[in-house]
Amino acid sequence: MGGGAQYAKFELLSTLGFVGFMLMFLASRLVYYPVVIHSCHFRGPGYFFDRSHDFLENSLTGLLTVLYPIHLFWFFLIVKVAIRTVLGSSVSDARSDSDEEDEPNVKKKKK
Repeated sequence: MGGGAQYAKFELLSTLGFVGFMLMFLASRLVYYPVVIHSCHFRGPGYFFDRSHDFLENSLTGLLTVLYPIHLFWFFLIVKVAIRTVLGSSVSDARSDSDEEDEPNVKKKKK
């Protein structure tokens, strides 16, 4: 939503979309996700069925835990973009629809 609005030059819609994305990322990945990890570690199957975790459950819970620092890094990048935008620096989309930048000096031959 934010990217399409940016290309269509709807600055307010683009900004609102980015702020909504940032808040949703913060709530779901940095607040609620640790609750899920904690629940997996301490309340898993042993909480109801009085048994310990097996190797597969411990491995999957460990992988969920390793994913959290990646979420922190992504949020750091999101905040960095937000700060640059607030300070007035130019934030441009690095993606390109054409390869013109890759081959600036290549001319097509006419037949």
